Amino acid sequence: MQARLPPAHRALWSATTVLVAASCALRLTGLGRQSYWTDEAFTVVQCRGSWAMWWRMGAAEVHPPLFSLLARGWIALTSDAPSQVRLLTALIGCLGAPAVWASLRRVALPQTVTPVLVAATATNGMAITYAQDARSYVLLWLAAVGLTAGTLRIVVGTRAPGGPQPAGWGSWLGWTAWAMLATATHLMGLILAGAAALALVAVKPNLRRLGLVVVLLMEAALPQLVWLAQGMLRQDFPQNTGWIPAPTGASLTQLFTTVFAWSGLQISPTGFVWSSWWLLGLMAALALAALGWRVALRPRAAARQNRATGRCLRVLALIAGVTVVVTWLLAQQVHIWTLRGMIVVSPALTWAAVLGVLVLAGRGRALQVFASATLLVLALSLVAVGHTLGTTTYKTDLAGVLDQVRAVRAQRPDALVVLSWRPSREHWVSADRHGSRVDYSWLELHTVIAPEHNFLAAAHPRPGTTLYAWYDEPEPTRPDRVVALIAAAGGPSVCHQVPLVGVVAVRCDLPG
Repeated sequence: MQARLPPAHRALWSATTVLVAASCALRLTGLGRQSYWTDEAFTVVQCRGSWAMWWRMGAAEVHPPLFSLLARGWIALTSDAPSQVRLLTALIGCLGAPAVWASLRRVALPQTVTPVLVAATATNGMAITYAQDARSYVLLWLAAVGLTAGTLRIVVGTRAPGGPQPAGWGSWLGWTAWAMLATATHLMGLILAGAAALALVAVKPNLRRLGLVVVLLMEAALPQLVWLAQGMLRQDFPQNTGWIPAPTGASLTQLFTTVFAWSGLQISPTGFVWSSWWLLGLMAALALAALGWRVALRPRAAARQNRATGRCLRVLALIAGVTVVVTWLLAQQVHIWTLRGMIVVSPALTWAAVLGVLVLAGRGRALQVFASATLLVLALSLVAVGHTLGTTTYKTDLAGVLDQVRAVRAQRPDALVVLSWRPSREHWVSADRHGSRVDYSWLELHTVIAPEHNFLAAAHPRPGTTLYAWYDEPEPTRPDRVVALIAAAGGPSVCHQVPLVGVVAVRCDLPG
């Protein structure tokens, strides 16, 4: 089919194919580089234990157990090493671009538009980040990709010789299947499904479509509703959500810079934050340039072009807007807003930015030029994201703590280690980069376990070499206080903080 395309369109598809392959390779690269962080360790420990443990640990989560069931089967076939478990999520992430292509390849959009949407899906930095995270968010993203693309397919219709044809039952059943996958994966999938259903009704408001959409939405919502219903019968459901703060203006800023990821990656309590504005700025510059082209050179042609593309843009804006606003309002009373959960709007926001440029470009050569420019910007963002992921430690570095302990005790075998946590199976699996099941019992020799919320009580000066290590969330100013406490004891001392992510470590050497 692509052989019959004009040369310019074949060039776009060739560039898109390269970007899809490169983005998939990036997802599969460096899977064992980071330690498991807390939530990943929870999933791995849950899935490698007995079925009773799997149910007991998962039953307290607000998320349905679909992903943990997949992860359990995967771990049984492979291992619980980070590189192996994250291979599952990386492969799921590689399915996003093919899902868009399958959904939109026959949709009645300009042939220039579809390859750019496929490329935008493949190169999305937020999706790449969670493709290397052993949690359910990449599966949620894939469901959001399919659901959002399925909504556009129904809205625009399919390409036919006599003009666009209304979507058939296959499109409606596909929409329902993607919506059901979303609701079976995460609570945010239910909110996205509701927003997509509203968009379908808003585009063509009539009682027949309203009734159909309501019935299909109720079917798709069943997995989440059943899970919530059984959870409400237990006192421990949902567990550990009270810490989630209500969203603020800064939450929206983090959402946009993370969806349009470029650089500046770090972990936060609600997800992985990308802080750079470069990609947003470049997309805005493309939009302004396209607008200038339209106003100055081809106003009439541009006005007649891209009706279907403009309709898709409005639908995407409605889906993203409704999802964000509804979640925002609910989160003022219920603890549901997390940056990682908001990955459900990543496809809608990304595609809306792309379509905004292409709608303003108009038709003909201008559309081709700005589609090519958009692919170039997406390629640059992929390079920036890949560089950041390859050079940044952004997950809780428990493996780094063990590396420090090994290094210190190689120099001083009698060195004391003061930890703010008792090593457990969660910490061992988090610190194991290779899944080798190494015996860490050596760590417990010359080790003091200090109370986590009263760490300073155990941080009194000791002769010789001592390594203090603790999670930095409860009291991040403690490194300076530990150093000051030991220095106040008098006598020459040398203390310095070891740079680690998510964990604070301070080494002190006092004369014996």
